[in-house]
Amino acid sequence: MAESRRVQGNDAAACFTGVLICQVDSAALTGEGPVRILNANPTTTPPTGCTPLDLAAYAPGQSFTDPVTGVCCRHAEGPALCCAGPPFCS
Repeated sequence: MAESRRVQGNDAAACFTGVLICQVDSAALTGEGPVRILNANPTTTPPTGCTPLDLAAYAPGQSFTDPVTGVCCRHAEGPALCCAGPPFCS
């Protein structure tokens, strides 16, 4: 699942924008963590006033490949997110 984060609406105070990529575990019950955010920058410490969620979004040029399915997603310029399955991910 992908979500566009922009500095507007519920994200008006967000420090950064980009695309959040989430993994949904359909076997998990509601309230038991069925949705997990895949952090684009897990080792980066957010600046003062920002949260780890602000830095979790994928910026243009960053990509993610699911190790199980091989599906890859790349954040293109603007709000575009391009996803493809093998063998198109390289």
